[in-house]
Amino acid sequence: MRGIKYSMRCKSCRRRRAKIIVLSVAAFILLFAALSVFSFTRAAAYSAALEVKSACARSVNAAVMEGGFDNLFSLMRGDKNQTTIYVNSSAVNFAAYGIAARTEKCFGEEWPSAAEVGVLSFLGFTNSAGAKINLKFDAKFIAESAVEYTAEPAGINGFIFTIYCNLNCEISYSCAFSRRNFSVNYRIPLAQCVAEGEVPEVYMN
Repeated sequence: MRGIKYSMRCKSCRRRRAKIIVLSVAAFILLFAALSVFSFTRAAAYSAALEVKSACARSVNAAVMEGGFDNLFSLMRGDKNQTTIYVNSSAVNFAAYGIAARTEKCFGEEWPSAAEVGVLSFLGFTNSAGAKINLKFDAKFIAESAVEYTAEPAGINGFIFTIYCNLNCEISYSCAFSRRNFSVNYRIPLAQCVAEGEVPEVYMN
């Protein structure tokens, strides 16, 4: 009887150990799979962000290079040799709006539809390691512009007048089970001039 009880206990112990080993292996596999998916998703999101930001910069540059910034202001000399600046608000607002509209159009033409991701990124390696695969991703882009005027002193009888276009680009994209949103801001000078008046007889610094 003792031999039978001992053999039954041994069998139950072996079954228990086998279950523990199976559960441990399954937990390890699940943990490894979760970490691999996380690493791969992070690498894919990083590559997609680089592609989107690069496309955004190229789009803004192309939009600015098209120009259309003429007749934004005019200068007139007064009787006392002072300079008066007349700003053409319609032309300035139209120029800023044109930059935003052209940036959106250029982004649609410039942005790549796929991002390169290293095949070993699921192991935690960088995207530069190993071969690359292309992952398709979608992106949405919205550009908004606003006008800013600044006047900074230039010497004792003048100042530098500058017209800026503040361009805000809102971008959202989805790639490899992740969705990200970010914004990029640009401060683009549209026009600049130096206005001068009479030299004062007394100047105190």
